[in-house]
Amino acid sequence: MRAHIYGVELEIEARPFGGLQIDASAGYQPFKLTQLNQGVNVLIQGVTLSNREPYSPDRQVNVGVQYVFQVGTAGSVTPRIDGTYQRQFYSDIQNNKPGLVAGRTLMNGRITWKSASQDWETAAGATNLTNKFYYVNKVFGAVPTNITEGQPGAPREWFVTVKRNF
Repeated sequence: MRAHIYGVELEIEARPFGGLQIDASAGYQPFKLTQLNQGVNVLIQGVTLSNREPYSPDRQVNVGVQYVFQVGTAGSVTPRIDGTYQRQFYSDIQNNKPGLVAGRTLMNGRITWKSASQDWETAAGATNLTNKFYYVNKVFGAVPTNITEGQPGAPREWFVTVKRNF
């Protein structure tokens, strides 16, 4: 088999005013099979030139927004929200429907306090704020089992961190 794979990434960070920070990244990596090895004795059933690359979503986007609020001698407080998007992908070269891992959008949030001297920091937050159920990957077992197994993604998780800089 032969294929064309190329891609582009874009990263942006902006601080338009005050303590506002916006960061974003996007990636696009299309895959196109250009030739199947017809002369080889071993062919993979179900593979055509229109099949998509397994385990490789062709689009991903991340966006984050935060604002640093100065609170005088108490330091600063920074709330932050992040969103991530990943397009669907297949877990096998044949692009079988049971091996399709759905696209997903996840949200994370955090609030951070830093002391005025920057030697103490504490944060509290959560990942997967909407508690979305999703799969990280799937494995499709071909005939005779036809069983699909999937690895679920992490549910909503809460965290608290404390950091001391020396």
